Amino acid sequence: MVAVHLAWTCDVMSADVSPSRSHVETARPAAPDTLSRMLWLVALWLAAVSFPAADWADHLGLVPLAAFLAGVVGLLLASSRFRGRTALLLAAAYGTFLIGWYLGRTLDPNLSWLERVADLLGRILALLVTIARGEPSRDPLMFVLLMSALFWSVGAYGSWVLFRRNGFWGAVLIPGIALVLNTHYYRAGTEIELYLPAFLLLTLTLALRTELSHRRATWSQYHASVPTDASFQIARAGLLTGAILISVAWLLPGFEAYEKVSEAWSEPTGPMSGVREFLSDLTGGLRYPVTVVSETFGDSLDLGAGVQPPEKAIFLARPDSPVPETVRLYWRARVLDRYQDGRWETTAGDPEAFDPRRGALSLPQYAGRIEKEFAITVRVPAFHLLYVPAQPSWVNREAEVRLLAAGNEGLDVMDVTAREFVLEGETYRAVASLSAPRAGALRVSGTNYPAWVRERYLQLPSSLPTSIRELAGTITAKAISPYDKAVAVTAWLRANIAYRRVTPAPPSDVDPVEWFLFNSRIGFCDYYASAEVLMLRAVGVPARLAVGYAQGEFDADKNAYYVAAIDSHAWPEVFFPSYGWVEFEPTRSQPELIRPEDESDTLAGGDRPAPGEDETNGGAAGLDAGGVAPPGIGNDIEDITLGPDGSRPGRSGWWWVLGVLLAVGAAVVVFRSRSLSSPEDEGEVVIRGTIRRMRWWMATPARRTYRSMVRWGHAVGASPGRSATPYEQAEAIGSRLPEVKAEARLVAEAYAGERYGDHPADGRSVGEAWARLRWPLARAWVAHRLARAVPRRFSPSVGAPSVDARGQT
Repeated sequence: MVAVHLAWTCDVMSADVSPSRSHVETARPAAPDTLSRMLWLVALWLAAVSFPAADWADHLGLVPLAAFLAGVVGLLLASSRFRGRTALLLAAAYGTFLIGWYLGRTLDPNLSWLERVADLLGRILALLVTIARGEPSRDPLMFVLLMSALFWSVGAYGSWVLFRRNGFWGAVLIPGIALVLNTHYYRAGTEIELYLPAFLLLTLTLALRTELSHRRATWSQYHASVPTDASFQIARAGLLTGAILISVAWLLPGFEAYEKVSEAWSEPTGPMSGVREFLSDLTGGLRYPVTVVSETFGDSLDLGAGVQPPEKAIFLARPDSPVPETVRLYWRARVLDRYQDGRWETTAGDPEAFDPRRGALSLPQYAGRIEKEFAITVRVPAFHLLYVPAQPSWVNREAEVRLLAAGNEGLDVMDVTAREFVLEGETYRAVASLSAPRAGALRVSGTNYPAWVRERYLQLPSSLPTSIRELAGTITAKAISPYDKAVAVTAWLRANIAYRRVTPAPPSDVDPVEWFLFNSRIGFCDYYASAEVLMLRAVGVPARLAVGYAQGEFDADKNAYYVAAIDSHAWPEVFFPSYGWVEFEPTRSQPELIRPEDESDTLAGGDRPAPGEDETNGGAAGLDAGGVAPPGIGNDIEDITLGPDGSRPGRSGWWWVLGVLLAVGAAVVVFRSRSLSSPEDEGEVVIRGTIRRMRWWMATPARRTYRSMVRWGHAVGASPGRSATPYEQAEAIGSRLPEVKAEARLVAEAYAGERYGDHPADGRSVGEAWARLRWPLARAWVAHRLARAVPRRFSPSVGAPSVDARGQT
């Protein structure tokens, strides 16, 4: 109804628009073909339909309907004679009517339409007030309203950009981002990941058709001799190449750039923390919680300024039985092994899939450890990286575990990442081997370190200041065993360094640890632990840095540990033969970690496996010979709701069938009813058309600068055309901007020398010329745009601007 009425409005009102006003968008590009229109509408609908597929809330079926109708409205407006502002107002009016009418129908049918409108306006005002107060919204209908308004705006504007202004990115970027975010945050049963590659394939096809339309116009303008099926050959090559790239990208692991962006987004006190909180508040009333994950610990740790952690709960942990008082709990997130210029990184271990139904990991049979199981309940929106006591051997979640082969003895676990997010209120279980050795046993453990320990955990950067090595030697001069050295370094740090959580960043020209030890003498756990690890390595004791949370507040009555953000912590782990990794506590703000000297002061059997531990299957408490935990010993698989066949609900193979159908459909579009010929001279055309964008970044500075100059010249109306020579291009720009004529000539000469004379250009001189050239071009572009935007006076006789003898209007 809206589309029909709009079409009638376009036909009636466009007759009142004077054709003489062609300078304000009345001259429309050539009509787009039907296939391009359909590709755009289907891609837009595909991005929108992922929201009702995710089933965030009721009535989300409005979103794809609004997107599709907005795309149709935009196509009609793009084909009309309306100017941009008029088209914007019409699109906004139709969108407001459609969305308001649809949402009004979802309200109480006993209300009058006036009362429904008042109800919707009241809800919108309540949403604004709630968000302004920093409180979560509890009205899912407002989420439907926001998504519908977003896709209506995107659909109408995208159609206008694509088919009125011959643009592309302005149309597809926002729906693509919306689809990516929807896919990223959704973690319920139904698979929606397939929507993204399908959207990419459709937009790639649309991009090819848009580019080919421009190419055909250029060929026609210059009467170029092009094979009759050149467009088809280029489209086929580009589409197949894009499909291959999408498939390969889907199978490859994540890029480092994405990981850095993810870390910046997840930083709890970073610049994006406010955006995350806003998003969480905005989606507070949805059926499933939006997994706004704030991972505090990444694959690296930079020694920088100290900030106060937020006051919020992170998780609650309950052990299956009370933990002995002689055991200090640490909730480990990651292990960092390599230090360089104030930065710790994780380089050890390879990620491997972990299935809890296959039993526990095979850990080395170290002495002085006890086995415990913990139930950990999440108190933040979502977990991805699991916090577990060291050394974890089993969790009741499918996960990716970073493992390092500990020689022939078993596996060393670096970190555990759940395959799917653990949401707020959910509980995961973990079995871990806790360190509980006697001090006397560690003192006589010796120095027979395995090769895998010596290779990684004695690393020191060549740039490490000598003063740190000398201080380590002085502190441990009287210590005989590695244990005594670790105790000596720990005691020195606790006695000589003051603790302060909020500290400035160290100067950039010194090593942060050196600055911490010899200059500031003030810091927090990151610096305490880093200093101990580096000093122990300097005296030949293997050590590494662990990050996560300290023990937290213990409630003896409930046998529960309450862990908050304020408990975020870093600590050193020291390796002892036969005993494995043992924690030490140099940070002054934490209670001193005292290990009993003899067996009478510690847990009975502290150097032996704990009662109930099966010594034959890798140390997992209570596991049977098949490696499966019986009920009551960490086998609460219902937390992850596995199907009877071991698969997750909704994870069937139907989407493979859909993928095949999409591939077949794309092939039909490309190869439909044509007999193909392949002239030998078409190969170069296909290759150049496919990698043109890539060559821009691979070009020399002279070529990039020349191309930029030509584009700017075209933008300011000083380009003689694409067929002009470099010198003609420079002459045209020099005529328009005489003050930079010499610079334009220099750029053209450098490009021509490289392009046609095989003479490498001086990149520095070209860069200096471009630096002098770009700002005059930018000013000329602004003046050119302003001149086009200023209304002109028209002659009543011919309808054209009147021009005097001096060329002024």
